[in-house]
Amino acid sequence: MIKRILIAIVAIVLVGSIYVALNAKRWAMAYIKKEISESLQTKSVTIKDLRLPLHGPIVLNGLVIKKDNVMELNVSDIVLDKGIWSVFSGSTGDIHIKSVLVNQLMIQNVHLNVWWHKQDLVFHILDGKILNGTMKGNAIFELRTIPAYQARLDLVDISLPKFINDFKLQKKLSLSGKVSGVIEVKGSGKNFSIIHGDLSNVDKGGELIIEDTVFLKQMVKSMKLDKYAGSEDLVVASLKHYLYNKLKASLNLEKGDLFLEATLEGDAGKRSFPIVYHDFNLERLGL
Repeated sequence: MIKRILIAIVAIVLVGSIYVALNAKRWAMAYIKKEISESLQTKSVTIKDLRLPLHGPIVLNGLVIKKDNVMELNVSDIVLDKGIWSVFSGSTGDIHIKSVLVNQLMIQNVHLNVWWHKQDLVFHILDGKILNGTMKGNAIFELRTIPAYQARLDLVDISLPKFINDFKLQKKLSLSGKVSGVIEVKGSGKNFSIIHGDLSNVDKGGELIIEDTVFLKQMVKSMKLDKYAGSEDLVVASLKHYLYNKLKASLNLEKGDLFLEATLEGDAGKRSFPIVYHDFNLERLGL
């Protein structure tokens, strides 16, 4: 009698374990999609596969998020090295991401160190490839009623030709050279409180060639021309093929508006290109 009861208990445990194992993946995928959908306010979230072993790394593959024809995010192979228990234990975990495609911007071979600190989720970006250069940095997400965040990203040897190519600007202009620098962001909810960035060229310089005449004239009209620059026609002519020795770019947020300014210096003089994005927030980025 006792033997039959024990066998029944073991059978129930085995069947229950198999049931949980078979359904854990489905539950986890549904939960991940639900959380992403609610956070980004979009119904277009798909996951190709999720490997969720009790021991060993968790692997999520083929995450695709689309929102309002503004943002499309494709993530391939997210690997959490320490497995499922590190998610709940609060211990440090290593995450490897094969590739992230945000609209036209590709980020590859990202290695993150992640851990919980009280109500904060802390990311330390150990390494990553972006625009043929590298990136490192830190980010903190405060998981409060209104989530807050701050991040610093160090960029090294970012390829300007790669930027032009990936963002499909070849018909308008070509730009050679590389830049390095830092970008810092802080905010809460949809709104930024700080955006600051400084980038500068890391080699001997490069060249700017603008093929699109209409685009070129629009750029010149928006430029800050010093008294030595000459007429707009002369500046237009010089920018058709402009050799620069120094390149600097800055990002600054002022009263909700994002100011981007690129300055080039060469033998033909100094050229500044100011751009303003009014009411800049996460919604402008499709988030």
